[in-house]
Amino acid sequence: MTSRNGIALLVALVVASVLADFAYDKHGYFAFEHLPGFHGLFALAAGIVLGLVALGLRALLTRDANYYAPASTDAEEHPAADLEREKADA
Repeated sequence: MTSRNGIALLVALVVASVLADFAYDKHGYFAFEHLPGFHGLFALAAGIVLGLVALGLRALLTRDANYYAPASTDAEEHPAADLEREKADA
């Protein structure tokens, strides 16, 4: 499936779900729950907020690429003879 077909399928599903919203009687607790498309817009807003929170947490929780380098064996100095590639015949 190409990305153009995937996007067309996604748009068709969204349109179908919005049209299906008119086909049944809602029994919401609050008045704004009866608005057409409310639940879809609420889900979109919740997804955007979740993404922004994840970006903020990523900035707080990520470490540098060499965070563990001082304690790792890869950061040790090796003699030049140890760094040469050995040939092995099988």
